[in-house]
Amino acid sequence: MRLMLTTGALILAVLSIQARPAQAKGPVEICGATSCTQLYGTETKPAVNILTQAGRARLSPAAPTQFFSIRFVNQPGSPLAYWMPTANLLRVGWERATWIRPTKVEAALLRGKTHGLRPLSAPKRVSVAVNLKPVRGDVSYLRLYTLGHVTMKAADSGGWLKINILGRSTPWTDGKNSLWISRRGAFLRRDGEIIVIPATIAARVRARLPLTDV
Repeated sequence: MRLMLTTGALILAVLSIQARPAQAKGPVEICGATSCTQLYGTETKPAVNILTQAGRARLSPAAPTQFFSIRFVNQPGSPLAYWMPTANLLRVGWERATWIRPTKVEAALLRGKTHGLRPLSAPKRVSVAVNLKPVRGDVSYLRLYTLGHVTMKAADSGGWLKINILGRSTPWTDGKNSLWISRRGAFLRRDGEIIVIPATIAARVRARLPLTDV
């Protein structure tokens, strides 16, 4: 059955996802589709602390692809981060998504620990709303993660409409990414960056129409 949220359910889902999870400590594990393995324990030094964001360049999101989930062993329902091996990107952040590149040491650790693990699959079903109103052809809205190019300003945006893309716990559908479409023009505000996108795409997003044929 196709995944679809009513407006009320969508609001409740957004609020619950945005709430900061309880602080936890202990060993961290990395998980694939069927099994997990310990990534590191409490004794790990900062040189291999994959969850650290300080001093790292923030990057554009990866296109939906296979991934692994990183979490505390004692909090299986609250991922701390995700790793996309084909893009070699991490998506971290408790409350707001941040995309970063692992260091060489971290990448080697991640690849070694996930050897033989089957990754989780990219999302195939999502529930999307623009300005809290459900859209048609919602899975096509995953294109918004990779469309366009960065600009320094959007003076004629006319304000912004919130885009919610929700589904199972993946780097693109867990509710922590920030996506907004401009009321005017062809701008997307994505995880803190202003992106210029095709005008036809922007118009269809505002009209809550599928993005598959444009």
